[in-house]
Amino acid sequence: MLTVFGNGNGVPPTNGINLVYNAGNSGVADHRFATADASFAGAFCLRGLWTNGDARMTASVNASRVNANLHGNPAIIVQSRSDTLVPINHASRPYTAMNKLAEGNSSNLSFSFFTR
Repeated sequence: MLTVFGNGNGVPPTNGINLVYNAGNSGVADHRFATADASFAGAFCLRGLWTNGDARMTASVNASRVNANLHGNPAIIVQSRSDTLVPINHASRPYTAMNKLAEGNSSNLSFSFFTR
């Protein structure tokens, strides 16, 4: 897990992280080998947990939410305007804005982008 940000590209399966589905008696399998029905069943189940307010699902999502409060720790974000995996307007710019709201003038976050 410590190397996922350095070695992974952010799209599962990456660096040892895979999407899986329950293959019944044969156990868990890579989602790429699932039938359309098995993939739908898993997605439908997750959707049901979310829309019905399942406490486990809510707790998991809340644990992974980003509040952009770096508590004054210095940080630098560098991203290319040509990033086709995660566009700059969906990653660095909103995070920088959230950090400014969270920390105000005491923020030590620097944001740089380049064109390539």
